[in-house]
Amino acid sequence: MPLTGSNFVALCQAKFYDGLHFHRVIKGFMAQFGCPISKDPKADAGEGAPTPGSTFTLLQGPEAGTSVTRLSEGDSAGCIADEHTEKLPNVRRVLKGL
Repeated sequence: MPLTGSNFVALCQAKFYDGLHFHRVIKGFMAQFGCPISKDPKADAGEGAPTPGSTFTLLQGPEAGTSVTRLSEGDSAGCIADEHTEKLPNVRRVLKGL
């Protein structure tokens, strides 16, 4: 997942996650963070994202070194495009080789 990994590394290097709080925790399932709105613990976090139209560089894969622009419009503004769009089974304890 070179797009997802590179985006995460770039956000870490830019200190995007500094000071953020886990805004959604479901015991035994997941802990979610990354919303910049969560810097205010009283805010309704979960809808924030990086700056729409901002860029980062792919670190690995066949297109390493290529600049990628985060989405700039719509509900997904600031996010990256889905990297893996194949429908996968959502069955407990099942992994599918890709």
